[in-house]
Amino acid sequence: MDREREFNGKRKGKTTIELSEIEELDLKKCFKNWKENNYSIHIFDIDGCITTSFFPNIEKIVDIQETKLILSSAKLFFFFKIYFSSIPKDNLTKVYFLTGRKTEYYREETINLLSELGVKEDQIIFYPNNYTYSRLRYFTFKTYNCLRIILKDKKKSKVYIYDDLPDYFPKLRKILKNQEYFNVSYYEIRDQIDWSYIS
Repeated sequence: MDREREFNGKRKGKTTIELSEIEELDLKKCFKNWKENNYSIHIFDIDGCITTSFFPNIEKIVDIQETKLILSSAKLFFFFKIYFSSIPKDNLTKVYFLTGRKTEYYREETINLLSELGVKEDQIIFYPNNYTYSRLRYFTFKTYNCLRIILKDKKKSKVYIYDDLPDYFPKLRKILKNQEYFNVSYYEIRDQIDWSYIS
């Protein structure tokens, strides 16, 4: 009986030590995996995606002062604000806003629009001031900057791209496929509550 108790005690004690070591290793591994699996990048368009679009035609010439006045009173979509609040605000998550607006015309209005989200100016990528507007240039601008953000990340994060004009998605997907980068989800924003997952 004593020998059995002694044996069970030693076995139990040894097993407890082993489990403790294993649990510690497992916790470290789980935490490491959790961190790796929770890195994410979110790339949002602005007009037509998170607020009403005031640029229905990319190539149409607009009155700058009139547009500035309209943009100064623009509001974020309610659904977007709820969705944005669910995105973790930590070092594992990066958020960018990729817009066809130019800084020389709409910098102040854009920063004011996003200020309630706590967005910093370096998270906003504006359309180059020296570019004229055309569909080709606009979608090339979108494709290039998405690629720059994604490839710089070196496949560490899950990437989400949201846009109401998804014309550049097929080209972007093809380039990323050639780079063997598949961890990207594309969302077409059809209206403020219809976010269609494409792939």
